[in-house]
Amino acid sequence: MRRGFGTTRRSAIDPSRMAEAFSRPGIDPRLWVAHGTVSTGEMDAEGSIDVNDPLAVHVGPMGVDVDVVLHPANIPVTCKYAGIQGGTSCTIFAPIHPGDLVLVVLPGGDLAGTPVIVAILNSASAKMLTDPDDGRKPFFQNDRLSVFAENVPIDIRTRGGARALLQQDGNVIVIPGGSGIVKLGGDDASLQPAALATTLKAHLDALKTAFDSHVHGGVTSGTSPTLPPAPFFPPTPDVEADKVKVK
Repeated sequence: MRRGFGTTRRSAIDPSRMAEAFSRPGIDPRLWVAHGTVSTGEMDAEGSIDVNDPLAVHVGPMGVDVDVVLHPANIPVTCKYAGIQGGTSCTIFAPIHPGDLVLVVLPGGDLAGTPVIVAILNSASAKMLTDPDDGRKPFFQNDRLSVFAENVPIDIRTRGGARALLQQDGNVIVIPGGSGIVKLGGDDASLQPAALATTLKAHLDALKTAFDSHVHGGVTSGTSPTLPPAPFFPPTPDVEADKVKVK
């Protein structure tokens, strides 16, 4: 309402009047968020939620479906797991297991819709990963971008078949896709691990041949065996059982 010389006075917002204006049967404009535990909702012998049933997580071409019990009302729902990013062009997922504490978004607050898991939270049963060599401090100290996995490998793949696999035993496997090659030092690098392995193997074979000839061929002079030049040629990667074999 205007008063005097163009000034405006507004009354305080009345939440009850706004709720009445926006309300109608079946609508809730709020976006609900809830905590939940990954579980099929079954109870164990002690009356607690069973967090050991692997059927709580289903992985298929249409995505990851996860059974979750929402707290504190213990409401069972089936959610989509968004991971970090899902889609055809880029998909990033971290493993999700029964017993994980998750953050669930309920679009429109409607349980009949499709709830979505937007985060897996650290909890008493799934603590942050710690460094046994540094006083059990968490690896993440808020001073770096950290990607860390425990008990599972880190697997990076492309549609073209290229793959980098960081295994829990410390092995790192890099597999080129198709006729691709692995390069070190940049896109125009000439040093290739597979080619280097071929060269080293050729040198070792030549050394063994020269040594056998020197020792078993009756040579008693003090002269050293001559090491033949090792051949160097581009290798042909052969991908088999997650290993790169050089032909």
